[in-house]
Amino acid sequence: MKPINTVILESKHNLTPHGPTPENPMTLTITAPPPTGESRLAAVEKASKAADKAYFEIREARGAHHKKLRTMQVARTVRPDDIQKAQKQMEGVVKRGNEEVKRILDGAKQALKIGDS
Repeated sequence: MKPINTVILESKHNLTPHGPTPENPMTLTITAPPPTGESRLAAVEKASKAADKAYFEIREARGAHHKKLRTMQVARTVRPDDIQKAQKQMEGVVKRGNEEVKRILDGAKQALKIGDS
């Protein structure tokens, strides 16, 4: 435990390990400092970029599926009712995906207490 303790103390992160205790000889307790305003904004920026990428991927998947359905429709390999049903299902999946991405992004902002400023 002593080498691990030394490495943590010498790191650039200003962390101070406490322990080990007689009850838990293999456990070090490290309190992390609260995030700064800059680190919160950086985290929200990363989350926003990830959300943008997720929205893009959802759009791309929708487009690919739409092309596939259109190809089947032109070739008349599937009944028109089945094409419409598949398109409706696809739109439902896209809507739920977009809502999920928005919910996760809003949750990240809420956890970091950042508004829509």
